[in-house]
Amino acid sequence: MIFQRATKEHRCPVCGKPDYCKFGDRAVLCFRVESEHPNTSTDEGGCWHYYTDSSFVKLRPMPKQQPKPKALFSAEILRAWTNGVEASELIGRIEHFAERIGVLPHSLMDLGATWSPLHNAWAFPMRDAVGNMIGIRLRNYEGKKWAVSGSRSGLLYNVCHHGDATAYICEGPTDTAAAITLGLFAIGKPSCNACNDMVLDLLRRLKPKRTVIVSDVDSVSVDGIGFKEAKKLQSKIKHSAIWIPQAKDIREFVNNGGTRQMIENDMKELIWK
Repeated sequence: MIFQRATKEHRCPVCGKPDYCKFGDRAVLCFRVESEHPNTSTDEGGCWHYYTDSSFVKLRPMPKQQPKPKALFSAEILRAWTNGVEASELIGRIEHFAERIGVLPHSLMDLGATWSPLHNAWAFPMRDAVGNMIGIRLRNYEGKKWAVSGSRSGLLYNVCHHGDATAYICEGPTDTAAAITLGLFAIGKPSCNACNDMVLDLLRRLKPKRTVIVSDVDSVSVDGIGFKEAKKLQSKIKHSAIWIPQAKDIREFVNNGGTRQMIENDMKELIWK
């Protein structure tokens, strides 16, 4: 009888380990699991395990083990970061960040922003259309954006806000915070082309009288909603219009002294679908 040593690809069918044990066509010499047939023919020890069905011990390549999955997203992550610092320290951080990007601190708090020491970045909860937290959006001080591993793309909005007569669709957490700074009801998309269906579901739930899509001047935008993408989204929303700020984006508009009244004046000139 020809025997083969157990390997990672051909594990012992008795103990499941990848070493020491030997395979044969009708028996296995296992060095970890005892049986009524101790090996006395050699000095190496072990016990024999016999099978009447030889196909049971036929050597087959074991499937490759899948790499361990990365830690899945959990709402507990955000809660732990928030609870991990004193409230006064977190408020101080938020005030500093708000001043740095030119928005009011309450706008970041409305979005549930907190500091992630693990990523050295600001963390924003992403939600589905009914308010469930499904992901965490990250943004560092250099403006780099990414998400916590295991997150699903979702919307950025104040889950406690029950809507308004007009909803403003923005892109990214800081543009959404800028709109909130002006007293607008803002819904943020995580990126230009993401979560359009989720936006539609949220609008159906909140039922605003009209919707304004905040678009960048560029026809194709990396950091904001480009005009082409805005037109595509508008085609699916009743009582909607596209507004292009007289600036790079709505955050720059706010930083340049833009006001809610200026936007409402522009609304009179927009083409409403």
